[in-house]
Amino acid sequence: MFAYAFGADTQAYIVETSRLHDCTMLYVETDSEDINEVIGTLTAHFAHATLGRVTQLTRH
Repeated sequence: MFAYAFGADTQAYIVETSRLHDCTMLYVETDSEDINEVIGTLTAHFAHATLGRVTQLTRH
């Protein structure tokens, strides 16, 4: 699903799951440099998801 949304070079990792809070924390690596584009893609492809926090990391 992430490859379809972001492209073939995207990697997603499940970092943590919580049954108590009914949530899953993901770490997503994508080539996109625009954080707003990434958020828009996530919300467009996962309509029932709630986006809690996004942290942009830049590799040099």
